[in-house]
Amino acid sequence: MPVGVFGTDPPRPASAVSQGASAAEPPNPDALALYRAAKTAADQSRFADARLSVEAAIQRSPLWAPAHYLHGLILQEEGDLEQALAALRRCVYADARFVLGHFALAGLYAVIRQPERSRVHRENAARLLREHTADDLIPEGDGLTGGQLLRSLQV
Repeated sequence: MPVGVFGTDPPRPASAVSQGASAAEPPNPDALALYRAAKTAADQSRFADARLSVEAAIQRSPLWAPAHYLHGLILQEEGDLEQALAALRRCVYADARFVLGHFALAGLYAVIRQPERSRVHRENAARLLREHTADDLIPEGDGLTGGQLLRSLQV
């Protein structure tokens, strides 16, 4: 999991590495406020509160990839790997170019011992990262650059 995943910064604009559905569907103000509340709660290890907030955000903006990504991370922290996997799949369905969704799926598939699926998502993330410079910031990466993430993938 990247450092600072539960940071409180607002979502970054799509001008960085990820472009697609999550950028095309900006959340309504209620969804954004709920999302920020979820990140704050997760930062404080209040995962039940974080989950409720992010689920409410998803209800308001169902195709917003960052919310599904955060939901998946929270569920994983709570130990619900099956639901975390489903949330992360929804993330990359909502935005196939959301690189942290692929990165998180690669890690989770490795944890549940599905190496082929892990490899596919690791390669997807690497392919997306190679389309940009090493200094490009990763949306929702809280300062993480494409180069840093690509090195961690070891692809």
